[in-house]
Amino acid sequence: MSRTKPESREPEAVSFPLPAGMDEDALFDLLASHFAIAPTENRQESWDYFDTFDWRLYRRTMLLAATRGESGRLLQLGSLDGAPLEGVQVAAAPGFVWDLPEGPLRHRLEPVLEMRRLLRVVSVRVRARGFRILDGNRKTVVWADVERVRVRGHAGAYGIEKGDAELPLQLRLTAVRGYDRALSEVVVQCSRVLEADQEQEGDLSRVLASVGARPGAYASKPALDAGAEEPASTAIPRLLLMLRRTIEDNLEGTLADVDSEFLHDLRVAVRRTRTCLGQFKELWPAPTLERAREFFSWVGQVTGPTRDLDVYMLNLPDYRRSLPAAVRPHLAPLETLLEERRQREQRSLRRKLRSRRFREEMAWWEQVLADPAATAEAANTPIGELAGQRTLRRFERVMRRGAKARASRPQSLHDLRIDCKKLRYLLEFFAALYDPEHLKPAVRALKRLQDNLGRFNDLEVQQAALAGWAGEMTGGSEAGAEPLLAMGRLLERLDRSQKKELQRFADCFAEFSAEENRKHFRRMLQP
Repeated sequence: MSRTKPESREPEAVSFPLPAGMDEDALFDLLASHFAIAPTENRQESWDYFDTFDWRLYRRTMLLAATRGESGRLLQLGSLDGAPLEGVQVAAAPGFVWDLPEGPLRHRLEPVLEMRRLLRVVSVRVRARGFRILDGNRKTVVWADVERVRVRGHAGAYGIEKGDAELPLQLRLTAVRGYDRALSEVVVQCSRVLEADQEQEGDLSRVLASVGARPGAYASKPALDAGAEEPASTAIPRLLLMLRRTIEDNLEGTLADVDSEFLHDLRVAVRRTRTCLGQFKELWPAPTLERAREFFSWVGQVTGPTRDLDVYMLNLPDYRRSLPAAVRPHLAPLETLLEERRQREQRSLRRKLRSRRFREEMAWWEQVLADPAATAEAANTPIGELAGQRTLRRFERVMRRGAKARASRPQSLHDLRIDCKKLRYLLEFFAALYDPEHLKPAVRALKRLQDNLGRFNDLEVQQAALAGWAGEMTGGSEAGAEPLLAMGRLLERLDRSQKKELQRFADCFAEFSAEENRKHFRRMLQP
């Protein structure tokens, strides 16, 4: 809500809240008794603020806003401290980063946004009455505005608690270039006259707070903040409640098909829940455990096909880049096939996640986790002891399985990948219990191994699926020869990439199983 003038730099404004009951006229009269002032033009501004569901821009102190003008929308990227970065004219509200025009703004946003859709979080309407504060020579030294700010929160941003809100009236002061000292003097006077301190919060913080938004509150990877002596009977249900909340947080975006990361985060929360149930199964009676495991296994199954197709759709640009330019257009039938299949699977997923079974089981699971009597007596073990035991056991299993894994048996590498994933979840769940000096290098080595195994497995699955779709794409017709050849070349490249990952496996596992890394795990996990 800052204003820019021809003779001013991009300002660092100072704001004061107006006393209760004071309006623009009363303020004007009050300041006129202390300063030489002159009215200037009033103004109106309208801004839309954008971010992703997981606040990727806000977390990096970046601010993306769009305003409408005669030539369309001006999309501007700045920083929360007020410094402008880039701007570009766009025809419509921004969505995915690849929809933006090529240029510096898009290039800055690409590594931050990745595949997440930009959402309109709030719309801001500013009406300002302006005046100038003059020095003894009747020269303008400070620009002043009394701002009325209305905010509209957009439910589509998932996390907005209120709709419309109006901020208290505020006085904004901005120095003309070269008159910073004059601004400081005016600020001191205003503080005395208004009997108020200047606002400390930034514009965006106050705007978001007015509609109940909590930037940065969403966490895709919940971690338990617990002391080592807390009983597992309270610590584990609390962790599972956080995971349940993550599933709920991503449900609306998954059903609305906003972007692929809603479904991805939902499925990761489901997998983490299943890992937690598997590692701490003695905490619940057998019927409760069995019902929970069956339900979350079902959720994993019904969401799997759509997620698999999302991965292929996201990989399409890489598929094209891996082929010669002349061959790339012949992958168009593959894109058509993927889009048609995904639409069908999304309809099925939406139907099942809106089903009575899903709603009732989620409500039942919340009741189980909120009831201390639902846990077994074995749950009185301190969480530090129990978590250390289970994580160390999983680490030793990874070590044994990795030593036996054979390049000639992809299944053995797949099983190792699953074990690594469970070990990673456990380390993330209980990170607060471990010494970062050992945790960070341990996780770093595990992540390298996971990335290697994940790429190997993805390439294995992709080759099998693409080979099966090749004939279906072309329908066996003569017209399908070129797409079929393009698929053949793509499969060759995927096969070469998989062989490279296989060659890297020995080095990745050697790094993970090195004595230094073993020491990190032992010192971190052993009592």
